[in-house]
Amino acid sequence: MRYIKSYKKFQENAVATASSTAGPGPVVSATVGSLPGVGAMDGSGDLSFYLRTKSKRKKGKPSEVTDLRDLAPAKGVTHVKESDVTIGIRPRDPAYDPNTRNMINDCLIELYDLDFELTMMDYNKQRNSVDLDEEETGYFNQEELRISLNKTINQVWTGNMIIICKFNESGVISKDVMTLRASGKSLSQSEEELLYLVEEIAQKLIGNLDYEGGSFIIQWQVAGSAMPYNSERNISVNVQFSLENNLKE
Repeated sequence: MRYIKSYKKFQENAVATASSTAGPGPVVSATVGSLPGVGAMDGSGDLSFYLRTKSKRKKGKPSEVTDLRDLAPAKGVTHVKESDVTIGIRPRDPAYDPNTRNMINDCLIELYDLDFELTMMDYNKQRNSVDLDEEETGYFNQEELRISLNKTINQVWTGNMIIICKFNESGVISKDVMTLRASGKSLSQSEEELLYLVEEIAQKLIGNLDYEGGSFIIQWQVAGSAMPYNSERNISVNVQFSLENNLKE
């Protein structure tokens, strides 16, 4: 009856030759490995040393161990707060929060009806510091949401124009019109209507999204040379919103 030799017997008789009649012959390799006298390295499938010896592994701090299995549990930590990045959701960021994105689109629906297309919706939040006095420093979270829309119209061209307005929950608090038109800063009826509509949308955005205020820009521009005037041209109309919050800690 054939049987499997024990590890000790197998090791001592590992390299006996078929022609040997006087005994098993000399031991060529005393350890497991391909070269005489040179032991092999542990492989990924080999049992760990502490499993073979049944000895208890010593636990320690990160600086005291080389294997994460030996890392001792942290003491005094009873609760870990999940960050927005950890759980995969960033509240108020339309790229991650569908409720915020849908609310923004609802506020912009009238511009969509006028064939404006969304070109950017970007959210940013960062923690800043401010010196309250010589010895004390305070912190606040600065939150910004930027939205851009664009469309192209064809009408009589009279020159570039840019309108920049700052607003809060009470309405527009400042307005600046920049243009080189011969007619000056006066707006056409369609431009007045768009300005009025953008003002209303700005109020909807800060009201529904709970922002303190911000600014918006409306641009009427042509690509390439601004000449000739008083003829039909393809005009790019851009509307940009910037909503801001400064939340003190």
